[in-house]
Amino acid sequence: MEANLDSFAIEVGCTPHPTFRDRGETATEAASPARPTLPEVRAQIPAQVSARSLAFGLTVFLTATTVYCAAVAAVLLAPWWPLQIACAILTGLFLATLFVVGHDAPAMAVLRPTMP
Repeated sequence: MEANLDSFAIEVGCTPHPTFRDRGETATEAASPARPTLPEVRAQIPAQVSARSLAFGLTVFLTATTVYCAAVAAVLLAPWWPLQIACAILTGLFLATLFVVGHDAPAMAVLRPTMP
């Protein structure tokens, strides 16, 4: 396929684009530049971003639980079906939030108290 494209380019008066083979590279070298190592990436993350806080984790959990329960109640009690659909979508979004918090809790990724 590549040879056909090169011959077509020559026919129409264009110069064929050099491929990685013409430059003496392998496909992997040509496709990706040098990637940083994991310690280099972690060194670039500020400490404030990775700090864990019990208060923040509990705030996220309680807020998501409150909004989820209110949305479920609104789905059941709303008199108009468009409002029920909107509340059902909100219910799904906050159910997903509760899943994320519940998934992170055993690993103590969010709710771990600060230890000295």
